Amino acid sequence: MIAIPRADAVLRERTLQPALAGHFADTQFVPELRTLPAGDILAHLEWAEGEPTGVTAHAVLWIETGRDGAQQLYLLQPSSGRVWVRSLPMASEPEVAAESLGVMVRALALGL
Repeated sequence: MIAIPRADAVLRERTLQPALAGHFADTQFVPELRTLPAGDILAHLEWAEGEPTGVTAHAVLWIETGRDGAQQLYLLQPSSGRVWVRSLPMASEPEVAAESLGVMVRALALGL
């Protein structure tokens, strides 16, 4: 499960969904996109710990955008409670951002 900020200027579901589907086509994983609820990093961590309700998730990932526009990818592994953080490369084009995120999410998911 991957949650993206509601009003993100670059990362959008219509570009992310096909990119993620392509990156995960040869795996057993089916990435599910959701909208990140409003709140700060602590609220998002609590949300991730409560997700997914009734679903078996390999990992819960979400993106935080700082005031300077820099983005961080957070990953919570439900089975261990561990959290990893990676900086996302800056991209102004949705397709480039989606591809970068797809590569990172695939590597993280397969590495767990």
